[in-house]
Amino acid sequence: VPIARDYNISNTYDRIPNNKTKVIPLKRESRIKEVFIAALKCPDYLGSLIHDFRRLDNCVEKNHYYEGVKYTLQQYLQGESLFQDIKKQIPITKLSGYSRIILYSYWFNSVATSIAFYKKYLKSKGIKNVIAVSRAHGDGDLYVKGMKCYRPSLMILSSNFDKVFSVSENGIKYLKKQGIDNVELARLGVKEGKKLVRNTNRDYLQIVSCSVINENKRVIKIAEALKQITDIKIRWTHFGNGPLEENLKIWCENNLGRNIQYVLNGYTQNSDIRKFYIEETPDLFINVSIMEGIPVSIMEAMSYSIPTIATNVGATSEIVEENVNGYLIPQLFEV
Repeated sequence: VPIARDYNISNTYDRIPNNKTKVIPLKRESRIKEVFIAALKCPDYLGSLIHDFRRLDNCVEKNHYYEGVKYTLQQYLQGESLFQDIKKQIPITKLSGYSRIILYSYWFNSVATSIAFYKKYLKSKGIKNVIAVSRAHGDGDLYVKGMKCYRPSLMILSSNFDKVFSVSENGIKYLKKQGIDNVELARLGVKEGKKLVRNTNRDYLQIVSCSVINENKRVIKIAEALKQITDIKIRWTHFGNGPLEENLKIWCENNLGRNIQYVLNGYTQNSDIRKFYIEETPDLFINVSIMEGIPVSIMEAMSYSIPTIATNVGATSEIVEENVNGYLIPQLFEV
């Protein structure tokens, strides 16, 4: 059940496991209507919401308190609105006759909250063979600034989820601090790459990065660091777009020296990125995020034997080993 609005299902879900799989896109209401419906349903989750607000004082840093309130309301309102949409489009009559029903969310966010609501609803209707599981990754669904020991909708999640699978050891520690005990390690991987041989004949250093261009990924910091280098020829290629893409382009045009060649490729298919790794054999991959889970982009670069410089955040240290396959730098490094 893809939840995003206006998704082209045929383009996005091109690896359907088998012909028994059914894709059911939700017929989403307007955002205003969804918020209104979810707010009207407040009595259904009021006890859990009050419990969360009582925890805010002790579990959220003071300067992030109002962000915590906003984050909490977002989880409940989005979770409830998605639950109402799912309940409407997948009636209980379609769920009869199954020996087991597994509700699975790839992200441990408001989608997981909607699954918790849905499982609770199914149990109230006499359907008891329901299992709810979710993955937990990093930025956005696990690590939230200023809220290291706080998890919105904790009562709903802990009482309805059978298991939460963290992709990292660090994620397990965070989840347990937040009050989620039924957690287990289940790492993600990437497709097998190819061991590359560095091109030692070229007279420039080939650097690559791959991420969304936003405040968390801080791609501008890579450009600022490159500006400091004046005695080496460098080719920097970035894959990915985002809200700060135009700002980055303008900054690079106005500040990078002639010894720095750069290409901002925007959104790029994964197959084309892999092709670039094989043909260009980059010397270095860089990631300078403020927050991360366990970055797939770094794992992919490593699968092509590309060493990495990355900020020591989230679970990055579980894949980047100092002086072995790369280097870790502080989250608040100086350029």
